Amino acid sequence: MKIKVLSLNIACFIPLVDKSDLLKKIVEKEKPDILCLQEVARNLLQDTEEYNQIHKIAELLGTAQYHGNLCNPYIITEEYRKNDSCYHGCATYILNPNIRLVSHTDIPVDKSDKRFVIDSSITYQGKDFHVINLHLEAKARKEETKIILNHLNDNDGRVIVCGDLNSFGADEGQDVDSDLRKVMTDVWDKLEGGRAVTSYGSQWWYKNFPENPHTLKIESRESNYPDGNLDYFFCKNITPLSIKSLSEPVPYLSDHLALVAEFNIQGNPA
Repeated sequence: MKIKVLSLNIACFIPLVDKSDLLKKIVEKEKPDILCLQEVARNLLQDTEEYNQIHKIAELLGTAQYHGNLCNPYIITEEYRKNDSCYHGCATYILNPNIRLVSHTDIPVDKSDKRFVIDSSITYQGKDFHVINLHLEAKARKEETKIILNHLNDNDGRVIVCGDLNSFGADEGQDVDSDLRKVMTDVWDKLEGGRAVTSYGSQWWYKNFPENPHTLKIESRESNYPDGNLDYFFCKNITPLSIKSLSEPVPYLSDHLALVAEFNIQGNPA
């Protein structure tokens, strides 16, 4: 029994109106059963349900089964929204009508209870499993991972974890992907070896899109960084079948590549 999950950070600094067509096109092409998005936003200056991207994306994709949590304040770049403030967070969408979203839990991962990851309890053809959609804060990701690991210790069932770890690997003592790898299977490492490139380095942006707002932001910060492996899939008690990265979202939908993984949820892995 196969399921396909697509995970993508959709870059809250890009307005939804500028990226909705591409998002829908990618979803229609890949046909994921479950879509996990990070940096889904709501414009605070238009504080109504209409401007909540969580609901707008559900309408765009034609699903009534979804949950999101907007928690993290962010300042939109002047090139897009003239410094309007917004909140962004994670959102999980069920796109296969035969899959049922049973419940969801927002897991607070900071002391102020303003930052959450989403644990969705899902059932498909009599099989129950969890999908944890996360976006860790770069400077606090080590502590946030400890909270997630404690949550995982209470779950002996089938679990998929995906999202943006903001982890380049063993840097600054914040090697959170290795922490998760101790208790779960790193899907890319198991099937493809090593780590996936899911974020292009500064030189790539300078060379290919010198006038893009993201490139201008890199220039303004005088940043110089290599290709990164910020995004991951992990699983427990589920067999991973395939995984790939998609470059189509960059640069008009996101500054991240997407990851798409397939799993067999029939029984435990051999």
